[in-house]
Amino acid sequence: MPKENLQYINIQQNNKQLKINSQIITNDNIFESEDSFLLLGNTIPSDAVNQINILKKNTPKTYIATICESINQQIILLDDFIGIEDKTRKLDDIYGVAIPQDDLKMEAKYFKDINPDYTFSPFHLLYRHVIKNITNTISLNILIINNNMYALILDNEQKIVYGAIKKISNLDKVQIDEFSNKYKEHFDDKEFIKQINQLEIQNNITTIINEFYQENPKNYFCEEVCILFTFDSLDNDQINSMQNTLMLDVKCHRFNLHKYMFELSKTPYVAKTNFSIPYDKSKKHFLINIAISFIVLTCFIIGISIYTQKMEVVVDTSPLNTIKEDKVIDVKPLKKTEHTKAVPQKIIKDNQIKLPDHKLINKYISQLMHSIFDTIPSNAVLEEVQIEEQDSTLACSLLDMKSFKDHIQVKLLKLYKMSEILLADENQQIFNVIIKNSNLISNNSLARNIEKIIYKKEQSVIEEDVLIKQIDKLLPNGTQASFTSKLKNKFLTYNFYILTVFEKPKDLFNFIDSLNKQTYSIHIKYPIELIQTAKGLEATFNLQVHQLYKNAL
Repeated sequence: MPKENLQYINIQQNNKQLKINSQIITNDNIFESEDSFLLLGNTIPSDAVNQINILKKNTPKTYIATICESINQQIILLDDFIGIEDKTRKLDDIYGVAIPQDDLKMEAKYFKDINPDYTFSPFHLLYRHVIKNITNTISLNILIINNNMYALILDNEQKIVYGAIKKISNLDKVQIDEFSNKYKEHFDDKEFIKQINQLEIQNNITTIINEFYQENPKNYFCEEVCILFTFDSLDNDQINSMQNTLMLDVKCHRFNLHKYMFELSKTPYVAKTNFSIPYDKSKKHFLINIAISFIVLTCFIIGISIYTQKMEVVVDTSPLNTIKEDKVIDVKPLKKTEHTKAVPQKIIKDNQIKLPDHKLINKYISQLMHSIFDTIPSNAVLEEVQIEEQDSTLACSLLDMKSFKDHIQVKLLKLYKMSEILLADENQQIFNVIIKNSNLISNNSLARNIEKIIYKKEQSVIEEDVLIKQIDKLLPNGTQASFTSKLKNKFLTYNFYILTVFEKPKDLFNFIDSLNKQTYSIHIKYPIELIQTAKGLEATFNLQVHQLYKNAL
């Protein structure tokens, strides 16, 4: 059976250009393409939007990634950070990246015609490069994207100890022409740009190192500087000049931005580095099915209406105003006849105030996690798991590949229609594998019968500040909880991002049980990520709370 095609698209702005790189994976073959579009204003060119929409139409399983280049993002200590206005993602066990919600909203507004699945921070791309190129020295690592320098200092154990962002000048044609006219005897345009870039980069490096030494006066001494360029690098003369000035070993490399964006997009723990919310790839087909169903239903109703009118001419002797009155769904109940029953007003009102049954949702998710854990035999270790609404990804360590075929895959195929190994790596007779499971088999009665129920008034209309306090009491100590969004529909939905650590898996299920003891609608929401760490089971998930509007009752 052929595998479903996957497509990954990277979008990156390079000063006055918008670059689109795509990869299509079909039957283990990768086909790549690249397009560039000229940026003339503050919006994405319509040609670029059309190109991306064509790519998405041809391959429904398409994942789009962008980079948030906000200079307001910062490296933070995870244990100390309580920024409700910021969205955070981990870098390592101690440090993370925080980006203001307002900056992410601006990013989303700019890409609203494209709907990216993933938004990455340059710090995640830089850190991924560093851990893949270990130096065993205390190093300052800098990634330059457009006019920003993203810097991380790592110790000789490759642990983050400092981070910063610095700007460099954006020299446009007007500035260059003005300078050239004034000093044209001494510099040409290219020489001017090279000299200014070198000077600014060098000054920023000095500033970063000095700031780092002020915070760590005796603990560390920076040994080398590694500069990663996404555009023209420094030449050998400039590098030697910088080394002599800084009295440090300076290395410069070309950084393949799209390579690392593709890698992050394909990792099973992509949600850990993603600042946007991926949308369901089945939604496109779902909307088409809804549209078709609506057209069929409309035709059916029109047909029934014509047929009923013809029957009324022959048989029905009731006046026309009676027919009109029966079609009105108002607070008044319908009149009783031989063929109709009274519809109480209460039923109509109750339908308007039902909220999602949180106990049923949490129970279903808990059972699914139990079932996935039970697929791992005693001679294997489950390192990471990511669970989405229809798919899941497992990272495991196996003593032999036979364990997967004979035990793990057999059980997973009882939960999913497809289960396969995406990646296998043998390391000292241990097989590290990534298992991808697709198309959840929804034969469970819970999956089919999750519905909305009526909650008491005092539990369905709770003030926001009171609600946040109640949620805080439910979460374990040391939890990072941030409010991400509020959706307004027939009822209010509050979304929270949760990052916490459970000492053992049993504590996770106890937490879900505590959610079910609540008398208001609160439940876990996909995606769910679980990672086994030295501290325990690290869990990342969304929490949803549903409430009525104050005037709903």
